[in-house]
Amino acid sequence: MVGRRDLAPVSAAYRPANELNSAQRGMAMAYIISSAVDFRHNLKYEFEGGDRDKAIDSMFFPNGRPINGGGLTTCIRYSIPLPAELLDAVPQRIIVTPCKDGFVPDFGYSAKIDVYIVSDRFVDLIELLEPGMHQFIQIPDVIFKRQPSKASSFYLANIMPMLSAIDVERSKVEWHTLPGGGESFLIESLGPLKDAKITLKKSIIANHHLWKGSREHFSGYIFCSNVLREKMQSVGLSPLYFRECEEV
Repeated sequence: MVGRRDLAPVSAAYRPANELNSAQRGMAMAYIISSAVDFRHNLKYEFEGGDRDKAIDSMFFPNGRPINGGGLTTCIRYSIPLPAELLDAVPQRIIVTPCKDGFVPDFGYSAKIDVYIVSDRFVDLIELLEPGMHQFIQIPDVIFKRQPSKASSFYLANIMPMLSAIDVERSKVEWHTLPGGGESFLIESLGPLKDAKITLKKSIIANHHLWKGSREHFSGYIFCSNVLREKMQSVGLSPLYFRECEEV
């Protein structure tokens, strides 16, 4: 694990407008991390090395169902700790092309390998709040095109808790069932964005700062606490785009 270090602030030009913390709003608040960075800025990650096609059979989904041929992406998608047998699948080098103005986020996304890429600065902060909770898999070598970042290393982020925390009765959601009587899972109800509302159960998310929705409760969505959001801002990590969720 990387050590602690001073975290330098980023330019105010990247800070989302109209930020108010939960205390100012007078309510408990958690957030959906809706976007790591505006991709119109042309951020690009490339990878070298690592056998990303490598897969093993001795793995299980969180519900206990066996996985046939699970690999690196499967582990990260379903919050399964990456086993030692799959370490060969981890890229050995990341080549980072910064956004057009040189900006590199501390929390970004690579569609190429379908994982979130986080900096050592982000890892340090999470380890202070939730030591040992998540799995951060370091990419050994980093190359920056154009100019270096404040970060010195990058990690694949395997965010471990998957929580079924949505209060269905207080949220603008509905159940969707796969054809043929398959699995059912929650989706957001269609309607104006201003009417969109997600409410989370405080009893389930208490003491968590970073988590993913379960397969039934917004699989693939990443959530964070107001504590994490405010600490990210206070230490100067690159900003994210947050969507508010009430807590009850």
